[in-house]
Amino acid sequence: MKPVPDHISDLIVGGSGMLGGLSVQLATQNRQVFVLARNREKLELLANKAKRGNLHPLVCDYRDRNALDVVFDSAPSPKFDRIICWSHDNADFDIPNYFAQFAAKRFVHIVGSAAANPAQSGKLDDMRREFSAHHPGIVYQVVVLGFSILSGASRARWLTHDEICCGVMDALNHQEKTHIVGQVSPWSLRP
Repeated sequence: MKPVPDHISDLIVGGSGMLGGLSVQLATQNRQVFVLARNREKLELLANKAKRGNLHPLVCDYRDRNALDVVFDSAPSPKFDRIICWSHDNADFDIPNYFAQFAAKRFVHIVGSAAANPAQSGKLDDMRREFSAHHPGIVYQVVVLGFSILSGASRARWLTHDEICCGVMDALNHQEKTHIVGQVSPWSLRP
C-alpha cells in the first residue's frame, strides 16, 4: 500500500460488490480510493473503470485479522480521511474497531436494516456511544440500508446496488449522525 495524503483518501471495506459503483465514483472525484475486498477479479474490473491511478485494490478477506495486519503493516502509518466500512459480523474480532485505527477524520459504518429494528430501540445510539468511547476525535456516522416499498404499499424489496451507492454518497455529502437509505418503516413490510 502506498501512503497518501490523508485529506483526499478513502478506505472502502467491502467495496467491490454492492459498493463497487461508489468506489468508482469516488475515484473519479480525484480521491485516492483504497478498496479492500476478497475478489481480485472484481477489484481489477473496478480499477479499470475508475480514473487511472486513483483506485487501489487491496485483496484481502476482512475477516482474516492476520492477513489484514500484513496488508496494513506494509505502509508506514496509513491514515485515511474517511473509512467507509461494510462488513458482516462473522469474524472473531470487532471489524469496525479494527479499521477505525486507520481513520484520520471520519468513520462511516454501513449496517443492514436490522440495526433499525424498533424492538431494539437504542441500538444505533449504543453503537455510536461505544465507537466514540474508543475513538474520540473521529466522526462516526451510521448508514442504515433499508428497503423500498413497492407501489400499493403492501410489499417491499431490498435496495438495488445503485440505490445503495446513491444513498451512501448522499450520506457522505450530508454527514448526519444517522442516515437511512430507503426506508425502515413500517417494519412489518421488511422483506
